[in-house]
Amino acid sequence: REEELEQRFAHAAALAAARAAELEAQVAQREAQRAEAAARGAELEARLAQRDRELESLHSIRAAVAALESEVAEQRDVVQLGSQATSRLHALHESLRRQAQRLKEVDESFDRVLQDDW
Repeated sequence: REEELEQRFAHAAALAAARAAELEAQVAQREAQRAEAAARGAELEARLAQRDRELESLHSIRAAVAALESEVAEQRDVVQLGSQATSRLHALHESLRRQAQRLKEVDESFDRVLQDDW
């Protein structure tokens, strides 16, 4: 009877040891999974930080593009005003040229009148 109890005890101890080894293996596996998840989490955080930097850079680029577009629009307005001023100057020049021609004609006519009177 004592031998049977010892055998049962030994068998139960072996089963407990096997179960303990199995549980330790599961704990080690879970620890490995946790470490792997932590590594993936760190990698994802690093990628997220990189994306944040890229997004910040993109916002800076967009702001620079908007500033350049505004500057181009202002320069376009200046060019348009310059073109309008040039057109007006050409028109004024033509008007002055016609007036000078007319004054020349009047002067020549006046000279003829004066010569006729002499």
